[in-house]
Amino acid sequence: MSSAVPVFDNLWTVTDLAQFLRVSDKTIYDWVHKRVIPFHKANRLVRFKPAEIERWLSSKGESHHGN
Repeated sequence: MSSAVPVFDNLWTVTDLAQFLRVSDKTIYDWVHKRVIPFHKANRLVRFKPAEIERWLSSKGESHHGN
């Protein structure tokens, strides 16, 4: 096995998550800044675990599609 496998391989970028939630990248960055959404940071890179996002959506009652 190669030790060069990126740590963030299974994680979503801000753009990935924005497209998934149908919001802008700016909205995702705002949520991260306000700590509204679960995220991980390393070397200034923000990434998201899909399973954590699914749990977050479930806890929000999928209210991300409106107000």
